[in-house]
Amino acid sequence: ANTTLARMHGFENTVDLLANMRDLGFEAYGSNSDRQELLRQLLLSPRGVSMEVMMRRRNGEPFLAVINASLQHDAAGNPCYIDGAVADITERKRSEAALREKTALLEAQVNATLDGIHVVDDNRKRLLINRRMVLRPLMCLNDFTAKVAAGDFGAAIQCPLRAELAAFGENLRQMV
Repeated sequence: ANTTLARMHGFENTVDLLANMRDLGFEAYGSNSDRQELLRQLLLSPRGVSMEVMMRRRNGEPFLAVINASLQHDAAGNPCYIDGAVADITERKRSEAALREKTALLEAQVNATLDGIHVVDDNRKRLLINRRMVLRPLMCLNDFTAKVAAGDFGAAIQCPLRAELAAFGENLRQMV
């Protein structure tokens, strides 16, 4: 235990932590099964483990932590102690959840708009395309077809996809 770990759990220092925490599996972890799983994983993995676990502060408040640890052995090969680091990732997880929520809201707004939206990066890699943009060529084709069928060739030529649709329109006109 070190001062950072002690403070993470709500203690002033390691002496305070060691003096007041009687049952590590019950008091430090959100559940004893998390600690048991960590120990099991450490026994199975000689290279160490990285595991997200629910932990508890001195006042009982839960917090999410990631533990990166390895089991150290003595000269005879017997497990001796756990070496590792614990990081409180509660704020990071809250931020990630808020970002997911805002992203979902933005996607809903983008898909609800009547405009076609297509966002690309500097390399022209597609980052976002909404449903309206996907359907736009089909809508334009339908509009173009209706205008050609009605004999309104001037309006049909103003269609944004006129170059791609010109041959189709000519064939359609010949069929009508």
